[in-house]
Amino acid sequence: MVTITGALTFKQYMAANRFGMLHTTFGRKLYFIGIVYALPTLCIIGLPYSAWLHLEAWRSTGGQASLLDDPGSLMFVLWLFFFFYRLVIYPWRMRRRYKQQDIDKPVTVEFSDQDVHVIIPHKADIRFEWAAFASFAEIPEIFLLFIKPRLVPVMAPFTNLTPAQQAELRTLLAAHLKPIA
Repeated sequence: MVTITGALTFKQYMAANRFGMLHTTFGRKLYFIGIVYALPTLCIIGLPYSAWLHLEAWRSTGGQASLLDDPGSLMFVLWLFFFFYRLVIYPWRMRRRYKQQDIDKPVTVEFSDQDVHVIIPHKADIRFEWAAFASFAEIPEIFLLFIKPRLVPVMAPFTNLTPAQQAELRTLLAAHLKPIA
């Protein structure tokens, strides 16, 4: 039996979330890829292009173009909103979710041959049979166990484990679950 007691830092939480979203259901993958990769790329391309369109419309009307008169202006406003969402709102939502879940407080995860026991002080005491998990992954400083069917990860930081305990835990996880490459 291996017992992990520890809290996730925000950086670990974000890394686990990023990995978890890329190895989850198709809809969640699309959302994640859109917010993290596509939206910033489109903003970088779209903002200068729509600003150029707006300037052209403004010049052609002698400085009388309003935001609603040409599509370049509307695109510019939309790209500003998306850029603002990605740089301000998305990180704020992730930090708020991190604090709401009380992940910054110590959690105990006990791994045995029969089950996985997660103890969140004053909140939850849950036992999962190994059959409840679809797979597992190891990213720097964290083990992720994905619960079926939505593939939501259980995060277990292993920074306070000795190398022997880490090896024992890897063996235990490999015996019960398939790893994600």
